[in-house]
Amino acid sequence: FRSMVYNRDSFIARYIFVRHILFGGLFRTKSYDEVLNETSDGFSARFYPPEQYADLLRTFFADVQYEVMGQAADAIPLPRRIRELLEPHAGEDWMRKRQRKRGAFIFAIAKNVI
Repeated sequence: FRSMVYNRDSFIARYIFVRHILFGGLFRTKSYDEVLNETSDGFSARFYPPEQYADLLRTFFADVQYEVMGQAADAIPLPRRIRELLEPHAGEDWMRKRQRKRGAFIFAIAKNVI
């Protein structure tokens, strides 16, 4: 089984929190998870913390591996023009480390159905 879900610990999730909950006034009527799920791109798209998603998969699979991944915007969360100026100087290892920490996606591979 292979899957991708959104990382609840990502930069974009925090941006959504600030924009919709704090500045949008939704903190009075909706939870953080409700706002994240409503702003995703589909009915089944959901945000999970990486460990929680892995635990969910372990309910059904004996072997679960996951990795947080992202794009350049996850590593350098600045406007595109500024990011494009900084990215060549950042270094590939630095970029990957930041993408693994703040990346927007959790990719999982699960094997051996229980």
